[in-house]
Amino acid sequence: MNAIGLKLAWAALSLLLILSTGCASATPTAAPTAVPSPAPTDTPVPTDTPVPTPTFTATPNIAATQSAEATAQAQALANEVKAELELLGIPVDTGSLGWYQQEPAELKTDGGYQELVALLDSDYVAGDFAVAADITWETTGIITCGLVLRSKENVENDAHYVFEMLRLSGLPGWSISFYDDGEWQYMLSGKPYFAGAIDGENGATNRVVITAIDNEFNVYINGVRQTRLFDDSKRLSEGRFGNYLWQESGHTTCRVENTAVWVYK
Repeated sequence: MNAIGLKLAWAALSLLLILSTGCASATPTAAPTAVPSPAPTDTPVPTDTPVPTPTFTATPNIAATQSAEATAQAQALANEVKAELELLGIPVDTGSLGWYQQEPAELKTDGGYQELVALLDSDYVAGDFAVAADITWETTGIITCGLVLRSKENVENDAHYVFEMLRLSGLPGWSISFYDDGEWQYMLSGKPYFAGAIDGENGATNRVVITAIDNEFNVYINGVRQTRLFDDSKRLSEGRFGNYLWQESGHTTCRVENTAVWVYK
């Protein structure tokens, strides 16, 4: 083969190789199948669980509650005292409940002659009033139990009146006397009054009501009106209240309780 034929043969061979390579490269390769990504699912937004609104219980105002209870109690007591005075025919329209005894008060003594006096309330003072009280006496001798009226601050030595309920030998009585400087001065009536309305039994309780308007005193014992008395000297126009004991001998207790003062304006 001459040089020209050789070149033609080499060129043909080269072309064949090129075509073979091109054909091999042109063989289509399957494209990878794309795996579809799952569509995003919306994550549910948590729903807020409703929190119940707390119900607040009102805290009682202790002071206000106690005040209301005290007011109701005072009104009930005032109604009781008013009804008692009205039943006795004692005027009540111009007055009101001024003071009420919370605890019983006792005076006790043993032995020979004794005289005791004490205030029920050292602060409360009244002028014109109606006072009601239960007086109980227990004794082995002759005694007097009573109520102090219109006393000065120092009841043992200063001026005051005393309603005296006398438990004598089977013959009970009463009087009102004026005391000063720790001593008896005079009896408004000049003498004691004997009263069948008084229960003179040992341990008996007698309900006493006394009105003091200006210088006039009216006495009611167990619902029965007694003689009215006057103190023309007008020594005392106002003062405090207390209880009183006198005995000749023996062992004695004078107890005063349920005392109420209806004070006039």
